Parts: sequence; structure tokens; C-alpha cells
Amino acid sequence: METKSNRKMITGYIMAGVGFAFILYSAINYIFGLKLGTPSAAIGIVFLGAGAAMVRKAKRENQE
Repeated sequence: METKSNRKMITGYIMAGVGFAFILYSAINYIFGLKLGTPSAAIGIVFLGAGAAMVRKAKRENQE
């Protein structure tokens, strides 16, 4: 079952990375005043939280 938990861990890292990119995009828009009008910060926070939870769960499964 280690391959399944490794896939979950990789998917979690990808989701967390995408979430961080959304938050960074929102911060750049805010700092430079680019009125692009996308609610990427909220989506980024959700992706970051879900990805971190997936990684945490996969690490626990690997330890057992």
C-alpha cells in the first residue's frame, strides 16, 4: 500500500503548490495594483489546506 500513499503525498504536494501559487498571484495583484478581478486568494487557501491535509494523512499511513 505504500505506492497508494505515495501518490496521495505527491498529489497533496501538487495541490499545496498550486494553492501557494494562487495566493502569490493574489498578493502580486494587490501589491502592484493590477485590477485583474479573480478571487484566487480564497481558492488558494482551500487548495493549500487540502493539500497539506493529504500530505499529513499520507505520512501517517507510511509510518504505520
